[in-house]
Amino acid sequence: MIESRARKAAFLREVARELGLSHVRVFAERFEEIAMQSDVSNSVDLITARAVRIDTEFGAVVFRLLRPKGQLFLFESQQQPSRTLPFESVQTLELLPASDSKLLILTRQ
Repeated sequence: MIESRARKAAFLREVARELGLSHVRVFAERFEEIAMQSDVSNSVDLITARAVRIDTEFGAVVFRLLRPKGQLFLFESQQQPSRTLPFESVQTLELLPASDSKLLILTRQ
């Protein structure tokens, strides 16, 4: 797991420890920095993102992190329209009927 805020990262480590998730690693860094580490590239199964700017740089970083067939769960609203990303769309789910919030599920080819 990647969480740039140290307190949230510490919480995630504690949850993983309490649940006995021995194969979970928590990084207290920005995911752009993690993507540059060769031992992490092409090794991630799932990335979830919300409240981030979706642009070409974001797409490139996510592509570098995800393994082939890895998935990106992207939380969007009307205020944040979809951008073209180098992924295949799998599904779009409406989160709340009365809102414009959606969950886009994308897969890396």
